[in-house]
Amino acid sequence: RMADAIVLGSPIYFSEVTGEMRSFLERFLFQYLNYNDPGKPLSHAKKIVWVFTMNCTEEMFDHLGYHALFKRYEGCMKLFFGNCEILLSTDTMQVKDYSQYHLGMWDGDAKRRRHETVFAQDCQKAFELGEKLVGPIL
Repeated sequence: RMADAIVLGSPIYFSEVTGEMRSFLERFLFQYLNYNDPGKPLSHAKKIVWVFTMNCTEEMFDHLGYHALFKRYEGCMKLFFGNCEILLSTDTMQVKDYSQYHLGMWDGDAKRRRHETVFAQDCQKAFELGEKLVGPIL
C-alpha cells in the first residue's frame, strides 16, 4: 500500500500470463474491490508498468488475440490504479542452440541476432521506464 509504483512482468505462455502471475493478481487486486460501488476501487493512484516477454512476433498478434490481451491487462490496472504503461519484448530467444530441440519453425540464427540487437534495446527501454518511475520519488 505504501509503494508509489509497481512493476509487473510475465512471459506469455499459451497466449496468457503465467499461472503464478494470475494467482498473484487475484490476491493482490481482491483487496481493492469495492462491492458498494464496483466502478470505484479502494486503491490509491499508483504508477504501473507491465513488462511482457514472448516468443511470438508482432505479426502474429492479430491471429493470437494479443492486442486484446494486453488491452485487458492495461485496462484492469487503469481501473484500479489510474494509469498503466506496457513494455513488450517480442520474438525472444528461447534457447541458445535451436538445433538441439524441436524448434524448426524458428530460425535460430535470426533469433540470436535479434536477441543481440532488439532485445538489448528492449532492456534499455525497461531501464528508462524504471528511471521514469523513480525519478519523481528520488
